[in-house]
Amino acid sequence: MRHCLIVIRDVVSKLNPSQIPVIAVDQPLYALIKQIQWHFPSCFGEDKFVILLGGLHTEIAALRMLRHWLNGSGWIQCLVQAGIAKPGVAESFLTASHVKRTRYVHTVTAVALFINLCRMYTDYCDSNEDDTVVSYGQWRADFAKSPLCSSCTGVQC
Repeated sequence: MRHCLIVIRDVVSKLNPSQIPVIAVDQPLYALIKQIQWHFPSCFGEDKFVILLGGLHTEIAALRMLRHWLNGSGWIQCLVQAGIAKPGVAESFLTASHVKRTRYVHTVTAVALFINLCRMYTDYCDSNEDDTVVSYGQWRADFAKSPLCSSCTGVQC
């Protein structure tokens, strides 16, 4: 692995002498290269190489972080009730065991929430007179600051 880093450093310095090499690798190689950086800081230190975790592993980490936010929120039950997934498959979305399906279900969730938000704004526009209707941006800002309706839980947005 050290040989690879030397070759990358030499190629980058030949093409652009003032540039620090940037390398994107998967998770096992990331751990290995970081150990090399820590053991040989004079040759491969963090000031000599920028090592990035690959996009797939970054996405998996982000999707797994969503588990902490969504756990116990009723999201799984909503997916099952809407017929998007069976209970076991819906649970697997929290662990991001299948990245493409997990990405898809989060996209569907975001779109559904946005559609509901747009419907709420349309209802607001329909229920108010033309001179008192505010812009969508202002409505969202005001809505985010105010508590929910009295029939709801009273949780802030």
